[in-house]
Amino acid sequence: MEVPPVVWLVLVLAAPLAQAFCVPKTDASDIYLYRQRLGCRTANPTSCTCISQPQNPSSCPARSTTLWASDGQQCITVTPDKDQNGAKHDWFYPSSYGSTCGSTSVEVGSFACTALEDVSATTPDEFVYLPHAFKEGHPGYNTHANSTAWCTHHFCWVDPCTCNHADIHASTWMDAYYSYTQCGSVDTYSGQMCLAHTTKAECLEDDHCKLDLEAELLAAASGVVAPGISMSLSLFVFCVLACLC
Repeated sequence: MEVPPVVWLVLVLAAPLAQAFCVPKTDASDIYLYRQRLGCRTANPTSCTCISQPQNPSSCPARSTTLWASDGQQCITVTPDKDQNGAKHDWFYPSSYGSTCGSTSVEVGSFACTALEDVSATTPDEFVYLPHAFKEGHPGYNTHANSTAWCTHHFCWVDPCTCNHADIHASTWMDAYYSYTQCGSVDTYSGQMCLAHTTKAECLEDDHCKLDLEAELLAAASGVVAPGISMSLSLFVFCVLACLC
């Protein structure tokens, strides 16, 4: 889309006020940085395979703690989201988690996957969750762990140096890289996690997100008050446009 000169002027004038959209990085820029970090910047793989998760497993706690059939099994610790703001907590997952495509898609420790809508309180402008707790039998906990579409999509861990897929991302749940394409799925997780960030700091701390100032200001110039766009910024942009037009 071609941006009119007047809008570019608004972008410059409004930049100090902007909070900026948090959006996924392009896959190509992600993968370049990952390979540079891993010492294989010039790698040019032609195939891909799932690899084992990097943690040393230990004995699992009982099902009452993990919320899956963990008795007598081996576990690793991952850090899924514990609330609607994306804050993290430790959770025990099977030691095979992510090592094969069939070992993923049951995210019992994720708020996004187990939270339930409060239908009576939700409005067209606000989505409201029932009170939530990570506890089987709790009325706000979805034991099927399928509250969001990505929760049932398969992925596996991959090595960016030896994997040729374009959807490789660094995990925020453990020190590993994942691909949904390797398991025949579409990655709807990464983008949603970026959009959930409400501050610049949160966005910049997420390895696969970036700030998109232009997108925010274009939205403000169109009169849209989107998540992350302050009302003061929208009013500022409106006033500048009114003076220029």
